Amino acid sequence: FAIDTVLQGQTYSSAKSFFVQTFRPLAQGIIYLCEELIRQNDAFPSQFQSQVASTDVIEQEILEQIR
Repeated sequence: FAIDTVLQGQTYSSAKSFFVQTFRPLAQGIIYLCEELIRQNDAFPSQFQSQVASTDVIEQEILEQIR
């Protein structure tokens, strides 16, 4: 789209300019967001264990404690 030379005109030139100026930064932002979500998702289990409990909770034990 941005390097196409067949289409011409002010509207096309304006659209091409907009695409070139916005698409790459937008794509880079989305990539950064995805990388950050992956990082936080990988860190979640260890953070959860350190803040809440270091052992697994078993449903049956909880039910026995409630009774």
